[in-house]
Amino acid sequence: MTSIPPRSPAIFGRILPGVLFLLVVIVPPSIRADAATDALGKGVDDLKDKAYDRAIADFSETIRLKPSFGEAYYNRGLAHADKGEYDKAIADYNEAIRLEPKFSLAYNNRGNAYNDERDYDKAIADFNEAIELNPNLDIAYYNRGCAYDAKNDHDKAVADFSDAIRLNPNDALAYFARGISNGNKGDSGRAIADFNEAILLDPNDALAYFNRGVVYTRKGDNDKAIASFSDAIHLNPNYAEAHFRRGSAYFAKHDYDKAIADLNETIRLNPNDAFARIIRGTAYADNHEYDKAMTDFTEVIRFDPKNTLAYRARGRTYSKMNDYGNAITDYGEAIRLSPNDAEARNNLAWLWAVCPEAKLRNGVKAMEYAKKACELSNWKNAYAIGTLAAACAEAGDFDDAVKWENKQLTFPLSKAEAVEACQRLSLYEKKMPYHEEKDHFQ
Repeated sequence: MTSIPPRSPAIFGRILPGVLFLLVVIVPPSIRADAATDALGKGVDDLKDKAYDRAIADFSETIRLKPSFGEAYYNRGLAHADKGEYDKAIADYNEAIRLEPKFSLAYNNRGNAYNDERDYDKAIADFNEAIELNPNLDIAYYNRGCAYDAKNDHDKAVADFSDAIRLNPNDALAYFARGISNGNKGDSGRAIADFNEAILLDPNDALAYFNRGVVYTRKGDNDKAIASFSDAIHLNPNYAEAHFRRGSAYFAKHDYDKAIADLNETIRLNPNDAFARIIRGTAYADNHEYDKAMTDFTEVIRFDPKNTLAYRARGRTYSKMNDYGNAITDYGEAIRLSPNDAEARNNLAWLWAVCPEAKLRNGVKAMEYAKKACELSNWKNAYAIGTLAAACAEAGDFDDAVKWENKQLTFPLSKAEAVEACQRLSLYEKKMPYHEEKDHFQ
């Protein structure tokens, strides 16, 4: 899901008390104070215009004229933070706090800088101090929630975002952030409710629609996911990740033409998205457009020769094309690159166990690789266990083949998968191995 953005308060431009202007040759301290105020004002304007270097120069001049001016250090810290110069920002916030120990906003923004440096414990300590000084500072609760979420302490994050909402019930971003945290803790219902509220408050927030779609995807509700991603794309037609997610949802529904259309758009917007090419290639393969599939996988391998997923996907496509030798080669390369790739090991074991070409079958190797795939998946993958059963049968160990096929049938399978498993079991009970037919290989 999208990460939660921290928040800074508005630029702090408190004006010093009025000062008399005296036209004298020797400038008295009061005039210097007014010059400091002018420099501060210029810096505030530059900061609003995102002219950070000019703003820093203006605030530095303010500090030169009035070294005790805490707000100048604070605003210079904002400018440094916006430039990504977090160490310099922290140094300025330190000085602002030294000069004004009860400056709650300075604690809040120093906490943000620590958040940006991923020093979440220091960030939380600063947000605690900001809240202690000002219990109604909603952005401090919000930012502390960001830090807790980054530490994967999602319960505390949700509590803080809830406090931010209590203090500011119309804060769409706080609902959005709480939705992220609820999603991260696996509470899909509350996450969707939060994104709904964020959308109600800010109907033009494409990110809220996008993240609601992500949660629907996790729930397996592809239709609602597609609707949410479509809303995000309507607001931002160039939202590449939304196109990718919608394409993936269409793929899950086996609507390959729509999946390919979205993945085409993803790749147009982000030509280096290797994963989008792999999913598009898989959609092409499942749509029997093998040449296009091979072009996608080979292109990924060309610019990323260590991409395990591409080798695995290309190996599967070679199998569907009845080119079992090249399939074995690609699965082997995927395993060489990633020895703990359970799926690649399972696919290779299945090919060795049930390949239509007898000369390529190898029951002993199939058993070895299938068992390793089961171990890597903690014996919780029905397909790996079914592969082990087929491998045992090919190796002539029909007792174990029957045992493992019965084990596979204890898993939740689709009706078609259960029928096929029962057919294989019947063969093993008759001491016969199972072999795939050409043009049926999956």
